[in-house]
Amino acid sequence: MRFISILLFVSFFLTNNTLAESRDKNAFVSASAFNEANGDHSGLELSALAKSSDNFAVRLSGVLYSEKKAPKIHDLYGGFSATVYFHLNQKYLNPYLGLGLFAGDTFNCSDIDEEAGECTEDIVLAAYPEFGVGINIGKLHIFPFIRRYFDTNEHASTTSAYGVHIGINIE
Repeated sequence: MRFISILLFVSFFLTNNTLAESRDKNAFVSASAFNEANGDHSGLELSALAKSSDNFAVRLSGVLYSEKKAPKIHDLYGGFSATVYFHLNQKYLNPYLGLGLFAGDTFNCSDIDEEAGECTEDIVLAAYPEFGVGINIGKLHIFPFIRRYFDTNEHASTTSAYGVHIGINIE
């Protein structure tokens, strides 16, 4: 949990600086939901996105997701991600391709482990490519996406996810 607190502080600092530097460019705050392709995990993200140039953008996110397949096992992930995007700078439909990094903790525990006090908490690092399309409707922005995670978690080391960011332009 201490690792998450440090990441939260660093993420807040970077997000604040990124948004401050992009006052003359487009900046967005968004919330997103995503699900693994096999349906085992789903999650939420809160993000800040700044277009750093005409064709590049940066997103910083707080991420929380969990196992939903096995009711007797608690598998919870929390952390932060940073993603860099190349986009075509189109006004209404803007395809993009990005590369992201996730760092966080996983809390894995079954009901039996919890009773015995033997739950595990591990650091998880992941890299992922992301492909999506930005749909811009005035100040409202919708970003459906697909990701492929490659991570250090031994029971879910490679997985695909799909989701949608819904954001507001705060220029």
